[in-house]
Amino acid sequence: MIHDGWVDPAVGIGTLFSRSPVSGLVKLAPGNFQAAGAFHMIATAPRKPIMPKVRRSQCAAVPFRVAEKGAQVMLVTSRDTRRWIVPKGWTKKKLAPGAMAAREAFEEAGVLGTITALPIGAYRYLKRMPDGDNVRCDVAVYLLEVTEVLDEWPEMDQRERRWVGVGDAADLISDPGLVPLLRKLP
Repeated sequence: MIHDGWVDPAVGIGTLFSRSPVSGLVKLAPGNFQAAGAFHMIATAPRKPIMPKVRRSQCAAVPFRVAEKGAQVMLVTSRDTRRWIVPKGWTKKKLAPGAMAAREAFEEAGVLGTITALPIGAYRYLKRMPDGDNVRCDVAVYLLEVTEVLDEWPEMDQRERRWVGVGDAADLISDPGLVPLLRKLP
């Protein structure tokens, strides 16, 4: 039972999102309340479950070049949230994952080059789909040594691209699972 914002510990369950360090308020989703003693709860609008329905595979390219100041990585912004990411996309049966990663680098970043035969690593993340569902993605990451930067490319009006040092790339990137792989680069 909810009384003036306080929750009876015997009522409801939900997923803990955050706790304010100042007020101790607890924010929950998807619209239920956690039985957790005398915490003041903030209800959120009902949302789709956080747990993904399926697992999908993606491949990513880390476009790089060696400049006078050391190795640089090209980052691009995501289309919707404008976060800094590396080019990546869904795997396709007709294309090897490395070739698909190179194709994504061309489409999203406008770069061409030589892709590694094997991935340098992998990471996992939850992708929010347009319908609100979450999909667990396993991403194989390949290095792409850039030999050509194009002035025009398929997604040039949808994304921003930027060359940054490897350390800066690790700080800017929004996929936490990718950070350790970037930090291993020279």
